[in-house]
Amino acid sequence: MALKNYLDYDGLLYWKQKIQAWVSAKFALKTDIPTTLPADGGNADTVGGHTVASDVPANAKFTDTIYTHPNNHPASMITEDTEHRFVTDAEQTKYDAAYTHSQAAHAPTNAERNTVVGIQKNGADLTVDSTTRKVNITVPTKVSELSNDSKFQTQSQVSAAISTAIGNVTSMEFVILKAGEYNSNGVPAVTGSVGKIYLVPKTSSETANIYTEWIYANGAFEKIGDTAVDLSGYIQDSDMVPITNAQIDEIMAAT
Repeated sequence: MALKNYLDYDGLLYWKQKIQAWVSAKFALKTDIPTTLPADGGNADTVGGHTVASDVPANAKFTDTIYTHPNNHPASMITEDTEHRFVTDAEQTKYDAAYTHSQAAHAPTNAERNTVVGIQKNGADLTVDSTTRKVNITVPTKVSELSNDSKFQTQSQVSAAISTAIGNVTSMEFVILKAGEYNSNGVPAVTGSVGKIYLVPKTSSETANIYTEWIYANGAFEKIGDTAVDLSGYIQDSDMVPITNAQIDEIMAAT
């Protein structure tokens, strides 16, 4: 395993001494800084045997510190910002052309005006009310207000048609036909009457369908159904088997 170093007391003391030596070499101690100025006002150093406090007259100008702003100067001397920018002659020409174009009329004299010239209903002109300055287009809200081109029937017409159709039927009678009263196709061969349902026996193999039902309408027999009943989706008594004690024990023992 690789060795791991740690800092003990002696090492920390040595590190402190190194820091103190480095600070002493880089910085002056507080005790080394004078607390008062020299007697000459602090101008201990002189330039060419002169001091500023005693030898430089008031309002004196130094030639190397005087700046004279020129009357004419290039734009490159000025720094642009977001609100102060320069425009070249070429850019100014484009701006002037754009402004001139914006002040000119652009719509052609022969353009079609976007103006409503009239209102029609199914191709016929409507008159604008001179008082309200509006056009009222009446929209049908009832079926009776529409043209009955498809011959729709009203409720009263349907009721009347049903009453007429069954008006002669006073009761409903079931007639079971015997052999010889129907043909080989199972169609009744007797004289039909309105208000009766003719039952034609089915073959013996069709145990769930005993009769085929017919009515007499519009001068002919019409098949309307049969008595077949589909019980394939129902459960039978034989399908019901009680659970055994062994099965109960098996269920209780399951974990």
